[in-house]
Amino acid sequence: MKESLLIVVLLSAGQVESEPDQKAQSAARLKLMKESAARIEIHMGRKERTGLELDAQPVLRWDNPQSRVIDAAIFVWLADHRPHMIGGMWIKDGRALFDLHSLSQEPLTVAMDGALSWSTSRPGVTWGNVPDGPPLGASRAERLRQMKKLAQGFVVHAVKNAPDYDEGSIWRFRMMARPIYRYAEEAAVDGAIFAFAQGTDPEAFLILESCEDKGTARWQFAFAAACVWELHAQHSERDVWSRPKWVFTDTDRIYGLLGPFAVDPELFPLGAIKPQQAK
Repeated sequence: MKESLLIVVLLSAGQVESEPDQKAQSAARLKLMKESAARIEIHMGRKERTGLELDAQPVLRWDNPQSRVIDAAIFVWLADHRPHMIGGMWIKDGRALFDLHSLSQEPLTVAMDGALSWSTSRPGVTWGNVPDGPPLGASRAERLRQMKKLAQGFVVHAVKNAPDYDEGSIWRFRMMARPIYRYAEEAAVDGAIFAFAQGTDPEAFLILESCEDKGTARWQFAFAAACVWELHAQHSERDVWSRPKWVFTDTDRIYGLLGPFAVDPELFPLGAIKPQQAK
């Protein structure tokens, strides 16, 4: 009996000791992701270039054990309180990658540590009026309720392929109930970004934004990718957006990857990576 009690006490002590380590790892990974995002410089326009401002705090933090992602965070870059770039850093298999998607109608150039990485060749998103959308609400709270309801009218799925998934498999995503980002009151227009996710892993973003249409204030929508897979969106069973599977030779340059970056193996939970993955 005493031996059993001793074993329980020792196991409990081990759990107590390991918990701070996990919290410390999580805090260190968040610090790494925020510092990495701060190293990315984004400018808008060709002649009179405007630097985008990073929102220092991630708008979403997530993981996906199925995809071996142990930690990830989504960031936005702003101009005049309006998002013009969205991107996420994810950590897996002993390394990290950063993906970026333009939300801007203006050309964007992206540099990391002063070295040009890529630039967009066309507007990042295509706007359309929300089908049967209501007139714009009078208050900020009412407009948020409208956006949440409007977002529920869209559905998104991906087509994924081997070797990571079954060839041609269809993956349908859930819409996160709350927007991951709401435009600031100071912005000239109101809007929000919603995520369609596998678990907590965002695969596509829906942007809802106020606009003037023939003298009437209404809602418009656009989609942006948050993964490399082929994506499709529907509203009322009608196709409203699609994006083919992304490849590194893509010339549109509105979505792209930065990295991979090495990550200190000490930031991974025990057993999360194999020795060869850390090289």
